[in-house]
Amino acid sequence: MWTKINIKEIEAKNKLIGYGSQGKVYKLSPDRCIKIYLKEKHARMEANVLRSATSSRFFPKIYETGSNYIVMEYIEGKTLNNYLEKEGKLSNQIIKEIVMLLKEMERLNFTRIDARLRHIFITDENEIKVIDHVNSFKINSNYPKHLFRGLKKLGHLQFFLEEANKFDTEFCMRWWKVNS
Repeated sequence: MWTKINIKEIEAKNKLIGYGSQGKVYKLSPDRCIKIYLKEKHARMEANVLRSATSSRFFPKIYETGSNYIVMEYIEGKTLNNYLEKEGKLSNQIIKEIVMLLKEMERLNFTRIDARLRHIFITDENEIKVIDHVNSFKINSNYPKHLFRGLKKLGHLQFFLEEANKFDTEFCMRWWKVNS
């Protein structure tokens, strides 16, 4: 059953850790957070995506859903933006993780094979986790447009494409055509 959560109660007791066009995210405990949506349809859409990705290590675990919220795994780590600011360049391990993530999105039949830099988290173990999946089954994007835009803006796209090609040439060939 879909229940509606009391937003005022959550806001009063928990730390706000993020917000965007779909709602706000609060940290509930060291390993859990809650995303509260402005529109119930967005809560349903993201819950469907996360349920379909339960077998994947790249996506947060889902613990509870309601008509306007999802309780999910809290991801501890740096966003890809912050990682690049600190490290100055992408490591081969991170590039390989990103390629594996994109292939996983295809395997899971996502129609949006993409993620923004601020939605990709790198854990202390140098593993990737991705958040914000409301449109993963709605928007059609067969190449990572937002990821590439972000990497290009920071001056890392060419290096990423060259290194990613070493891990999976066949998978990456279509990206070259789009970005050449």
